[in-house]
Amino acid sequence: MKKAKTRRSRPCVKNVLAIIAMFTCTSICLGNTITLDSSNANATRERNVAANSTDPNGIVPISLDPNNNTLIIKDVAEVSGAAGACIGPNSTFTSMTGNKVIVNGGYFNDDRIFGACSLSEGKVDVKGNTVEINAGNDIIGSVYGIGSVYGGWTRNGAASGNKIFIKNKVRIGEDVCGGCTAGGHGDVKNNEVTITDATVVEDVSGGCVGGNGNAEKNEVTTTSATVA
Repeated sequence: MKKAKTRRSRPCVKNVLAIIAMFTCTSICLGNTITLDSSNANATRERNVAANSTDPNGIVPISLDPNNNTLIIKDVAEVSGAAGACIGPNSTFTSMTGNKVIVNGGYFNDDRIFGACSLSEGKVDVKGNTVEINAGNDIIGSVYGIGSVYGGWTRNGAASGNKIFIKNKVRIGEDVCGGCTAGGHGDVKNNEVTITDATVVEDVSGGCVGGNGNAEKNEVTTTSATVA
């Protein structure tokens, strides 16, 4: 008899991973575009990566401009968690917009993906960020592969217009949420999740409010999908 795997609870409002990274800026005005593939897989092994960070040691997030950044993951790139942009607790930025994560393959260790993630103590709005996860047969890792997926996540602020697209036999081991505000004040509006021919092991929501705020006009669309 196989022993059941005990899985820890990861609610939307707790235990959010501080995304960190180690890459050099490739664009001055339009944000960074970082591609992880077989050529740099060893450099990213067991790392948390974000397209807007340049920390060479992967210890703390560096608050470069958290807008219009793109992280592309493919082939056998090995990462733990990933974000288009992430800012730390002491950041002075007040918004995160236009960031994107595109996953076309890679190795994942049961961890999270964010289009944008704000750990700031101040009010930060996350708007118009996107996660696209494609080609499940090329995404490998632990038994659960990718953990939770958030289009936009903020500790304190509004989350609006964030989008997640999951398709082509992808399996998500935990929750999927288009836009999430964790514990402060902020409305969650007009976020979208689209799942096609894929599986989500836990919950799916267009929007999640963990503090004071309203959730309005968020959408979830599933086609040939399994949601536990």
